[in-house]
Amino acid sequence: MKPAVTNREFRRLFYVCTMVFCFFSTHLFSQPIPEINGETTPCKGEVYLYSTPFNGNTWLWSVSSGGKILSPVTENSVLVEWIGAHNSNQWIQVQEDDGVNPPVVVQQTVFIASNILSCENNVNISLDQTGIGTVTPSMLLDGNYKSYANFQVTLSLANGVSLGDVVTCSNIGQVVIGRVTDSCSGNSCWSNIKVEDKKAPLWQCPTAPVAIDCDTDLDDYPHPVVIDNCDNDLLVSLTNIQINNSDICQGVTITRFWIASDDHGNESFCTQVLQINPDQEVMFPDDRVWACDQYAQNPNLTDAAPYDSTAVDSLNGSGVPLGAAGPYCPYSFSNQDDTLFTCGNAFKIIRTWTVMNWCTQQIITTDMMGNDNEQVIKIL
Repeated sequence: MKPAVTNREFRRLFYVCTMVFCFFSTHLFSQPIPEINGETTPCKGEVYLYSTPFNGNTWLWSVSSGGKILSPVTENSVLVEWIGAHNSNQWIQVQEDDGVNPPVVVQQTVFIASNILSCENNVNISLDQTGIGTVTPSMLLDGNYKSYANFQVTLSLANGVSLGDVVTCSNIGQVVIGRVTDSCSGNSCWSNIKVEDKKAPLWQCPTAPVAIDCDTDLDDYPHPVVIDNCDNDLLVSLTNIQINNSDICQGVTITRFWIASDDHGNESFCTQVLQINPDQEVMFPDDRVWACDQYAQNPNLTDAAPYDSTAVDSLNGSGVPLGAAGPYCPYSFSNQDDTLFTCGNAFKIIRTWTVMNWCTQQIITTDMMGNDNEQVIKIL
């Protein structure tokens, strides 16, 4: 006969197993990851404090042959004098025990600082895309170093002005002296630094065709945005233009080729593609009101010519259908005027526009805004 396990007994057994699992998992896996705090590029012959934040019961410190422990090895910190060779690899290690879990060992690599100090005579420093160059010891020192942490760089101009460890666009063409100092010995060496700008102007060149209106003035349409790290007044030139207008009813593609050059001879290129779609809609011109003295000085104001609110009267007309007057617009248009005289010199013109889409042969009498094709021009 098999023993029966009731639901109550099962729940009690499950609870006990869960508690045992939680106990072992907490104690077996809860020991913190140990670490060692202290100098990793010490000077030879100097004494340094190393410690561990681990809240354990016992500690056991040890070092490689290039180090000598000067304090008890069973505390959570230890004093070490590094006596090994310059530029050599060493290590410090601690074994930690929290009294419950197995001991854990962590080791930290240490490089005894080099006592060799030799700088390159001449060094070229290129600025980054932001116009800044941070000079590090590895750029100026000549030789093989396991670590550069004990070296500091200070830069200055020929007149003694300090630059810290950073050069910028303003230092191009200037005499910059780079000094490297060994923090262990206090000794220094120097390099002559030539600051260079090797970064070409950076285009924000569209990756896809840009849609434009068919009556866009290409001479006024801007090139894509281009910036430079040092030059705020780039020379931008249009080197070529290709226009595919073999069938305006299928659209027009305009490809423009640009080049940007900075003050330091760096160049970059951009290919800009503009697309005119054949289904662009037109908009009839608004009604206009001109003063009598304006008309007396500039009778052209009532002409069926482009209107610009910012233009002087002598160059203005009363407007034409927008989206219909460009060389790549699939429209033709005409107008018929009826002039009605009122009191004195005042009069008004009723101008009726006829616009035809010669791709679809459609006659347009209402524009995209719902306006009809009749324009009223008043001289008051």
